[in-house]
Amino acid sequence: MILVGRSSGCLITGVISAALVSCLTAITAVGQDSLQVYLQKGGMAYKMGNLDRANRMYQAALRFDSTNIQALRNLGMLANQEGDQDRARQYFETAYQYDSTDAEVCNNLGAMHDQGGDLLKALAFYRKAVALDSTKVLFLVNIGNAYARNNQAATALPYLKRAAHLRPRDKMIPYHLANCFAEMNMFDSSEHYYSRSVQQGGNNAILYYRLGLSRQNQGKIEQAIGDFKQALSLRPRYPECQLSLANLYALLTRYDEAIKLLDEVLEAAPDLHVARISLGAAHALSGHQIQADSILQQLYQVDSTLGQQMEQLISAEVARLRSLMER
Repeated sequence: MILVGRSSGCLITGVISAALVSCLTAITAVGQDSLQVYLQKGGMAYKMGNLDRANRMYQAALRFDSTNIQALRNLGMLANQEGDQDRARQYFETAYQYDSTDAEVCNNLGAMHDQGGDLLKALAFYRKAVALDSTKVLFLVNIGNAYARNNQAATALPYLKRAAHLRPRDKMIPYHLANCFAEMNMFDSSEHYYSRSVQQGGNNAILYYRLGLSRQNQGKIEQAIGDFKQALSLRPRYPECQLSLANLYALLTRYDEAIKLLDEVLEAAPDLHVARISLGAAHALSGHQIQADSILQQLYQVDSTLGQQMEQLISAEVARLRSLMER
């Protein structure tokens, strides 16, 4: 998930002393006061969810000072929220031209390039944002997730760990950390962080599914089954999770339960060949030879390699079961 910083335009950044005001010309005083008032009104409208009024107020602020970073930055965020990424990028780029040391502008430009699919440019701006302010959790999460999506999970970890340190009760940061550890096949660590995400309030199907995969990869089959069931209670139609749970049922020779799940998967996604391969194998291993032969014939008609995969799966499972019996 790409995060763009919130507006801070509702905050007046300074107080003009009475002595200084007395030294200013009337027109300058009115102009400065109006600029700050428009920034304040824009920020208040943004907080109230009145994006159209916020837009008008920030546009009015720019008429007083076309280089005002707050107004440009907040207009960029408004445009992004409205789905106009080109206009948002133009505002952020203009702000960057006037002040390349504004950390939020750098982060937002990173987010723009991230949304546009240019991870290298995104990372360059995210690195600059973090270099300017390494205490913003938002910046640390953005750069960490960008590195993770760029297949650099090990590089992502220090940023995400720092974010977790700064915001220890957050439910999403442990989830991002867990994804990195899972990508590195460090499943004990990914299990730890997925579990922490759950403990801290995470409650969605993908979280439980990935927790289950981490446990499955450590041989914790019964716990993984519980996680997959929890995921399906939150999202009953979840083909990847249904398939994973069916395969675990088959692993435990609970073929009837596996067949039921696989039938549900194929009803929703009839072209999911991996599910049909597993279904054919489950029928064969449970002694339903007519059904197994029918599925094998269907697979060979689609692609001979699919039929061969089903036969190989059956052979491997027979060999595994024989080995277990001989122990």
